[in-house]
Amino acid sequence: MSPVWVVHGAVVFGSGPPCHERGSALLMTTEGKAGANYTKEWMIFAICLGLGGHIALALLLHVPEPWPAETLWLNGVILALAVYLGVQLLRSVWWLCRGRRSAGGLR
Repeated sequence: MSPVWVVHGAVVFGSGPPCHERGSALLMTTEGKAGANYTKEWMIFAICLGLGGHIALALLLHVPEPWPAETLWLNGVILALAVYLGVQLLRSVWWLCRGRRSAGGLR
């Protein structure tokens, strides 16, 4: 018979302690390798989204000609997607070079 755990009033059946008792809050959603990859991709996307917004704000504040503030959100999203695409391209090139180097092609 498997042990019974009581978590916040809910009864959970299983062989191990609940995820939050194992030390990491992310452990509940990223038990497997696929979950960890999704979490990493969302973190990269969120950082690129923030960076795109900061670039748009810097352009609004430092460009000599006036920028319409009404389209700032659109410019921020477009810049964020451009930053994200650039990061993904750099990651792809990195993995291609790393794969060739580990196979002995590049030194």
